[in-house]
Amino acid sequence: MGEENVHVPAMQLWSYGSGTVHLNDNDFEHLLFCVQCQSLLNEFINILEQLPSANPNQAA
Repeated sequence: MGEENVHVPAMQLWSYGSGTVHLNDNDFEHLLFCVQCQSLLNEFINILEQLPSANPNQAA
């Protein structure tokens, strides 16, 4: 049997999408070629874009 495809952990994708961490080289390479991880990251980005600004004086 072939190797199991290990995805980037969801919390790492969330942190990467929110700009708080960088992915290591292996995770980043996996993300480039994995449609499932890309889709999850896109969902996280969409959620983050819907959150209100932390700065109430910032115009939307």
